[in-house]
Amino acid sequence: MVKKAGLMMVLLLLLSGCRIEMDLNGVSSPRPMAQADGQTSTPNDKIKKEPVSVFLNGDVVYKEKQITLKLETALPKGTILNIILREYPKDASLRGIADESVQPVETPVYEGTVEANSKNIVLPVERDVEQIYNLSVEFRPEIQTDELKEIYGERGEEIVIAKNLNRYEYEGKTMIGAEASSYIGFPPGSGWLE
Repeated sequence: MVKKAGLMMVLLLLLSGCRIEMDLNGVSSPRPMAQADGQTSTPNDKIKKEPVSVFLNGDVVYKEKQITLKLETALPKGTILNIILREYPKDASLRGIADESVQPVETPVYEGTVEANSKNIVLPVERDVEQIYNLSVEFRPEIQTDELKEIYGERGEEIVIAKNLNRYEYEGKTMIGAEASSYIGFPPGSGWLE
């Protein structure tokens, strides 16, 4: 029994100098190492980055000839979103539009950009009340500022979470963005981005 107590005491003394830190993800974080210039760094400084997510939500309200987008997002200030409004062919059936066997016309009725922190966005178009449209809101990394490209990556490669992840080609490169869309023209006069 005395031997066990002595062994425990020796182990306790040896281990008392060891320290392992855990971050919130359960990965051990090594202690900072001193560099020649007096600064400290860890081996994971260049590897460890926060996960980047892109969520686009909102409501679409359309009355008479006006379309209003009520955008909800937690994207940083200055993030630019692309908005595209396209018509469906006049002879398209509601079933064809709903099951996506009919696509909107390629040439947009409206295309523009807004800052993500804009709230009630009234699109500068007079809509035909007999027409069904597709409204698309896109996060595209190539139209962001250099500061935001540091966060999302030049091609969106830092985005790890997005409800509607969208891979597309731009100038010969595969890009990663996010897109939410809504139908406009179905009763009751409102929709939501999904």
